[in-house]
Order: sequence, then C-alpha cells, then structure tokens
Amino acid sequence: MMESKHFNGTTGKDEITRQWKVQGVEQLRVLKHRDTKKTRILMKLKVNGRVVLNAGLQKSLTYELASSKVVRVPVATESKVESWTIQVGKEEDANELAKLLEENKAN
Repeated sequence: MMESKHFNGTTGKDEITRQWKVQGVEQLRVLKHRDTKKTRILMKLKVNGRVVLNAGLQKSLTYELASSKVVRVPVATESKVESWTIQVGKEEDANELAKLLEENKAN
C-alpha cells in the first residue's frame, strides 16, 4: 500500500479534456485475485475510506511513467478511456508502480 495523489482527465473519441484536477490523497493498492489472477487497482480516500478508483488492468492499455514521480494509468469504461495520473512521493515508488501494473495486466 502506498499513498498517492491522483489527477483525472478524460479522452473520448471526439474530444479531449485537458483539464486536470487534483482529486485528493488516497491509499493505493494493486490487488491480484487468487483464483483468476486478474489484477485491479484500488484507491480509497484516506479520510473516510470512500472508493475513488476500482478498475481492472487491461492488456491492451499501457501503464507508464509520465514523469519522475507520476504514473499514467488509463482506465477503460464502457464508452471511453479515462486518463488518470497518479503521483507518488518517491521516484522509486513511481518506477515500481509502473512496472507492477505492466507486469500484471490481464491476459
């Protein structure tokens, strides 16, 4: 578990929203199901435990570093792909998170 800040913007077929908003400081977990081996990323608000993000990793998407402490996390919804960026405290944590997400994408 690590703490992170996340920023949210959306990318649709015809429009790109370039407005990024800091959504808060959360607890971040990457969880892998014991039986199915599917992996998801779970983020909860630190204050009250409300779920901010609960999304499965997709093999067709790329999880990568956006800058030294920021990881780009695309999240597929029914009609579009939302672009999330997750900022962590240390450069090493960002590298570890990006590597972990890429290695554990769904099959």
